[in-house]
Amino acid sequence: MSWSQERCLAFCAAIEEAGVKVECYNPKNKQHTTWAKEEPLIRKWIQSLPRPIGMFCANDDLAAAIMETCRILEYGVR
Repeated sequence: MSWSQERCLAFCAAIEEAGVKVECYNPKNKQHTTWAKEEPLIRKWIQSLPRPIGMFCANDDLAAAIMETCRILEYGVR
C-alpha cells in the first residue's frame, strides 16, 4: 500500500538522519501470504540483525505477531 511505503520511507529517513543504521524486511512474496508461511522468514531475518534491535511495523497486528516471535527467540521484549 502506498501509504505504508511512504511511512516506511519517512521513518527510515528520520532514523538514518539520527545516525542509526536501518534494516528493512522485504518479503520475497509481495502477494498476500499467511503468517505461518512468512513467520519463519521473518524469524531468520530477525536472528540476522545485530542486537539490540528496534522494530517499526506496518500495523498493530503485525507488531504483536513479531513481538511473539521475539519472545520465542528469547529476545527481551519491552
